[in-house]
Amino acid sequence: MTKRELDEILATRQFFQEYNVYTKLPEGSTQWVEFWKEERRRSLEGFHIGSDFIPGYFYWYLNFQPIYLTEVVRETDDRASGNRILSFPDYWDGHYKVSHYIDEAEKMGEHAFWGGSRGKSKSFFSASMLNRNYFHVAGSTNFAVASDLGYLTGDGIITKTWEGMDFVDKNTPWSKRRQVYDTQLHRRASKKIMGANGVLREEGWRSEILGVTVGDNYHKMRGKRGKLIILEESGNFRDLDKLHQTLRPGMEDGNVTFGLILHIGTGGTEGAASEGFQELMKNPRAYRIHPVKNFTDPGMENAENGFFFPANWNYKGAYDECGNSDIVKANKLIDKEIELVRLAGDPHAVVRRTAELPRTVSEMLMRISGTQFPILELKQQEGEIEVKPHIYKNSEFHVVFELDKDNQKFQWKPDSDPRPIYGFPNFDNKNLPGCFIIYEHPKTNEKEEVFEGRYIAGIDSFDFDESTTTSLGSLFIMDSWTGRVVAEYTGRPKAFEFYEKCRRGLLYYNARVNIENANKGIFDYFDSRGCGYLITDELRISREAVNETNTSTRKRGTTPSKPLNAYARGLIAQYLLESTNNPDKPEEINVHKLRCLPLIKELILWNADGNFDRVSAFGMLMLLYYEKKKYMMDGTYQLTKSTIADDPYLQKIFKNYNKTFGRY
Repeated sequence: MTKRELDEILATRQFFQEYNVYTKLPEGSTQWVEFWKEERRRSLEGFHIGSDFIPGYFYWYLNFQPIYLTEVVRETDDRASGNRILSFPDYWDGHYKVSHYIDEAEKMGEHAFWGGSRGKSKSFFSASMLNRNYFHVAGSTNFAVASDLGYLTGDGIITKTWEGMDFVDKNTPWSKRRQVYDTQLHRRASKKIMGANGVLREEGWRSEILGVTVGDNYHKMRGKRGKLIILEESGNFRDLDKLHQTLRPGMEDGNVTFGLILHIGTGGTEGAASEGFQELMKNPRAYRIHPVKNFTDPGMENAENGFFFPANWNYKGAYDECGNSDIVKANKLIDKEIELVRLAGDPHAVVRRTAELPRTVSEMLMRISGTQFPILELKQQEGEIEVKPHIYKNSEFHVVFELDKDNQKFQWKPDSDPRPIYGFPNFDNKNLPGCFIIYEHPKTNEKEEVFEGRYIAGIDSFDFDESTTTSLGSLFIMDSWTGRVVAEYTGRPKAFEFYEKCRRGLLYYNARVNIENANKGIFDYFDSRGCGYLITDELRISREAVNETNTSTRKRGTTPSKPLNAYARGLIAQYLLESTNNPDKPEEINVHKLRCLPLIKELILWNADGNFDRVSAFGMLMLLYYEKKKYMMDGTYQLTKSTIADDPYLQKIFKNYNKTFGRY
């Protein structure tokens, strides 16, 4: 944008800044009427300047929405001090881009998602959108929706909306009476008229703005119809995806969209709500949200997402007087900011600041609380897998296991109907049988036998065919010699089908497995098939983790508890950050070896309120992995019964047999 073009766009507000009025034309004159008619047209239809175009929402924001700006008072080489002042917004090339995105979404009958860095005036911009409709679209209903009242009032979007409305009422001829509704969260442009029959009736423009809080009850917005619904701080809504789908019928009629749903969200999302935020951002077409290409994450150029406003656009001190961003300078300033946080030595603070100043979509979607997992490294590996399907996804083996009658061993065959579950979160576990995925086949000795004790596994199981939750069963198998995950199976078929697929996979790898013993069905099934010996006894490391000193009773598997589950997650975090000891890649850590994309997504999104079956199964595996490292290196500790003859189910049969025939 050039200075001449910018002056033409801002001429109306510059006149006001100089004279404290928008025009000195005689009120009521033809020229005065034409002036205000043109301003209304520009605010609705946009403003053409040469071959360029300023959308209506953006024109209104620039010329009729006062906001608080930061004014620099004193500046040094790398820092500055300033004050907050009430003024008109600066023209930003970032706002130009997002306004075109919103304009395109509305014209194409789609909804919009605006995510990105904090400090980009999203609340002021969206408040001005509400006011533009209130003053210029008769009968329009416009909503500002938040998860909590604090996002509406105080320094929230509704407070900013009322401030802008009061300014327009005072300084333009578009002022509206509000005799029916004029409250903290509801203003309606109408007046009360006494009819000839002595009955009051409502007349007037009848546009309105409502602030609504929904908490965790997304059904509260069911049936709401409007011109515009803005969801402020979308990342704080629990079940955001369900809320969006609940809103759509009130804004659409078949394939016709008559109202715009606009999500406003920032980096640094906390809590379980971030799952829905990520889902809408990364899968926009499924929700009729206008998509754009991912221009920030390397190798993700063909991926689609909602609109992303990165921190290095219009970063304070890194754009010129015409609002053109200096990306190089902004990156240097942001790097310096994050480095200062890094010096404090708190890795979670670094993640938080990176998420609040994101320069890529992946950085914006990072969780910043409730987890001890290395989010930055996991996000990097997630991107690595997504952009290199030829190395990862396309090299997987989707298999079933069939018994070779000659050698009585299970062999793998390609699955003729593979249905692997790559997505997360899953909002329904019905018709999700899953698929057994092999990353590496088992290594064998010179007799073509799988090495004894090399492969270990963890399972999070279930007992019932039907579930009222979205719970899945999950199995991970690891090569304990290399520390690499070699196979995974996650799904929700019939319970016995899940047990059998796990059993066959374990036999194929000659693996021993640690199972969460809250679900007994898989134990009984393995026993009935003579494979109870595959399940480990209760681990010493698990007893130590919960300060259990009683060793007289030994159980199989692992008894879950909050302390033990937390300990298992700590082991996962430890494992992910441990070096692979690869001399060719000295900086490589275990997280760089993970190939299971859904597991990585679960680790990134993990929170105490959600359902993360792969994380639970991986935790069972980690307990066994570190048990093996801690107690089996010197050979003094037996992991489990090693032969089928030691299986408890068979021992019980033999004992009864011997008693029957008098043998003791």
